[in-house]
Amino acid sequence: MKRILIFGLAFAVLAIGAAISMADRGTITALTAPTNYATSASSITWTTGDPTNGHKVVLTGREVVVAINNGSLTQGVTVQSVADKYGREGDSDYIILGSSQVIFFQMFPTHGWIQSDGYLYIDVSSATIGVAVIKFP
Repeated sequence: MKRILIFGLAFAVLAIGAAISMADRGTITALTAPTNYATSASSITWTTGDPTNGHKVVLTGREVVVAINNGSLTQGVTVQSVADKYGREGDSDYIILGSSQVIFFQMFPTHGWIQSDGYLYIDVSSATIGVAVIKFP
């Protein structure tokens, strides 16, 4: 009886894990930054944060993530890294945003940041976070 119960619990945990990993991240289309001789400015289009599924953007190594906290409470943004050839472990770049704060991250190189599917993963703690990605030429 104990073996059946343990097997059942293990199966339930695997099923829940599979269901969570099946969730598809929302794809953000990177905005192209104006060139050196642009005749006008570009506006930022914000994607509403999805704390359940997260976000992804195609990573070429020329992208900068920008986030805004539209809420009144402190929230967080995480950009997921991966283990690299220098032995660094895959860890996350986590930034806390105060109310109405706007932040931007570094330009993310592909090495150490690109996931196995070719994307950069961005997670937010609340739907009050707006996310944009700007790709530099």
